Amino acid sequence: MRHGTYFHRRVAARHAAAAPHSAVAELEVVRPLTISYMNWAHAIQNPWFGFIGTAAGIMGVILSVLFYLRSRRFTKPCYLRTSMRWFDGSEAPHSDLQLTFRGRQVPRFTITQLLFWNAGNQAIRSADFARASQFRIEFPSTLQLFDAKITALTAPETAVALGEPHESPEPSTRTIPISFDYFDRGDGFILQLIHDGDSHRGIRFAGKLPVSHPLATLGDR
Repeated sequence: MRHGTYFHRRVAARHAAAAPHSAVAELEVVRPLTISYMNWAHAIQNPWFGFIGTAAGIMGVILSVLFYLRSRRFTKPCYLRTSMRWFDGSEAPHSDLQLTFRGRQVPRFTITQLLFWNAGNQAIRSADFARASQFRIEFPSTLQLFDAKITALTAPETAVALGEPHESPEPSTRTIPISFDYFDRGDGFILQLIHDGDSHRGIRFAGKLPVSHPLATLGDR
């Protein structure tokens, strides 16, 4: 019993020594938790608040336009023309210098190349062209055409082919019909014409595609 009593006294003494001198003084150290609330009226009056709101609105409009453009489906037939005058009798260094093509004397020899492609994101099909205005190449009737052929295709599945030249309903114009299967995005071909004109003036692609961009040249070289 003595040993037990002595042991309990030692433990009690240790706890007493470790205990704070005043429980009240220890509790006074704790401060109450304060929660600050934002003054929204003051924040709205801040110029930065209006600037951020305006910027967010503009960004929303830009994103809406971008999403609309990415989702919009359209066809956009385009072409580019370039010509090289290979021979011109009027500029020959000697009057006896002549050029013949397939046994015929020609006064001028010009090579014109036309690059056609679909710049839209929707495929162009042959049946999309109006029956009264099929896909074709037009050139002046005064132009003597020596040769016309397809020199390059982006894909053989497009199946581009040229018809026979014939007179166009439009005055002073001849035309060559162009048949094909389809032109997907970026698909196209190169058409080469050899003629006696001095440039590619008057040579153009034609045809009517409903609800699409008109056939447009993006430049001449």
